[in-house]
Amino acid sequence: MAKEHLIETYGTLGYTIGTGCSGGSLVQQQVANAYPGIYQGILPQCSFPDSWSTGQQLAAYHFLRGYFEDPSKWGPGIAWTPTQVGAVEGHPNHVNSIVFDSVYWTSLADPADGCPACQRPTTTTPRGTPTASGARSPTT
Repeated sequence: MAKEHLIETYGTLGYTIGTGCSGGSLVQQQVANAYPGIYQGILPQCSFPDSWSTGQQLAAYHFLRGYFEDPSKWGPGIAWTPTQVGAVEGHPNHVNSIVFDSVYWTSLADPADGCPACQRPTTTTPRGTPTASGARSPTT
């Protein structure tokens, strides 16, 4: 739709090239795969080996945190040290799991959680900026 809008507004395009890093690289690869012909070239940067493996790792972080951070779930006589937790997760310590889980699981599940930039304004703002409804405030 975006490409169609550009063509209708500005005329025929010579080429459409996608570029992006991290999630942006995944999007351009998935769009190019799903809709052949949308792009004439893509420049994925800082991409993942594959999105499925990365998604599995992020889910594992979330569910392992639920276990490791709640000792009531451990069996009698079981005690996990930070070094052992890190070894299970494949990292020197548990911090990587906490950071990635906080960003990818918690924040994405609830964009208002820890992401002030994700929140919409709730009051009328200066002329021409969005309001809570998404409508522009009236010009004065």
